[in-house]
Amino acid sequence: MASPAPRRIAHLVHLFPPESHGGTQSYVRALAKAQAAAGDQVRVICGSNDLGRGRILASERMGEVTVHRFYREPEERFSGDLGCERLSDEITAFVEGFGADMVHLHHWSGLSSNLVRRLAAAGLPVVVTLHDLFVTCARHFRMPDHHNFCQRDVGIEDCAQCLAPDLVGFDGPRILSALSKRRDDFAAELRTARRVLTVSDAQRDLLLSIPGLEGQDLKTFPIGVPGSFAPPSTRSQGPLEPGRLVVANWGGLDPRKGLGDLLQAIHHTGQANAYRVEVWGGGLDTDYGRDVQKLAAGIEVHFHGRYEDAELLSFGSKADVAVFPFLAFETYGLVVDEALRLDLPVLVSAHGAPPERLGESGDCFPAGNIEALAIRLELLRNQPENLLAHRQGKHGARSFADHRRALQALYDEVLS
Repeated sequence: MASPAPRRIAHLVHLFPPESHGGTQSYVRALAKAQAAAGDQVRVICGSNDLGRGRILASERMGEVTVHRFYREPEERFSGDLGCERLSDEITAFVEGFGADMVHLHHWSGLSSNLVRRLAAAGLPVVVTLHDLFVTCARHFRMPDHHNFCQRDVGIEDCAQCLAPDLVGFDGPRILSALSKRRDDFAAELRTARRVLTVSDAQRDLLLSIPGLEGQDLKTFPIGVPGSFAPPSTRSQGPLEPGRLVVANWGGLDPRKGLGDLLQAIHHTGQANAYRVEVWGGGLDTDYGRDVQKLAAGIEVHFHGRYEDAELLSFGSKADVAVFPFLAFETYGLVVDEALRLDLPVLVSAHGAPPERLGESGDCFPAGNIEALAIRLELLRNQPENLLAHRQGKHGARSFADHRRALQALYDEVLS
């Protein structure tokens, strides 16, 4: 069978390495690299947290992919929420000049909230992947703080109160007007796109329950985890240290990731010396990082700092279980797939998407429930046969190659 003809594909995303290394950016980078390796011409168009101050665009080559970074001026700092005609003009002209066959938008933040409509008006097909909850929340996660999650019936008056401290110079009526426009803009963007993809059923169901998004045509399309994962052949089937449990956590020190809850749960067991914790990810120099280090007192915790993709492949041989006590509503949670594909049992909070893929390879607990997490840790430590059962259990983490092939078929469907 003949290979598909090469295409020109433009990916639009809020931030991109080396400036930012979040889950969405890692996914877009892996996807663009795979598409370029398959023969497509690929461009990544992104924003930046740095203000341009007269600089419009910077381009750089990253392997087979060229990245084009568009900069905002200080007065355009809310462009991803409220629209920015200058950026819309610049990006639309750039994508047209590239001759894109397909535009895949992954995020508006830092770019402009009317890009789908502008690109569609120029005759370009646009597929949208919603990676988080940004279309319903200017803070991306529907969390006014690091612990509480906004329910479905939150109105724009509540959002105005949440955002007011950050919107210096905006009075109440102006904030309400901006939020009303924001809601209408994103509803119109989703209606205009050829396909709108969510990365999990949990995300899709939540979005469709929020006023203003009812009736939108959203398709669940799990993204898969980038990278090639071969479980370690020398991995012992039993615990690494008899009588102790070695716990892994990675992805970065962010209060919403819940590492503090994991350490508190270990203290709650009353057996802190029966645990060793391996932590990978930057952020020790932040206030939260310092708080976590205080919570680690009395527990054997090794903070390894930032890690490269190649290092990730060794995590499966360095721990008995991966624990991710997310406090935020996780729309996907790539680290969960990484652990599952490394044959690591997983304990994860039952908040959002991760339980959809966990299958028989781990267990869930209520988000923020220290006691429930402590009980599950002790069950694994005292009944190590459960580690083997979870390790051999079936799960739903899909390969990135499978995801890319499914996405190629979706592109074909849109273009036909």
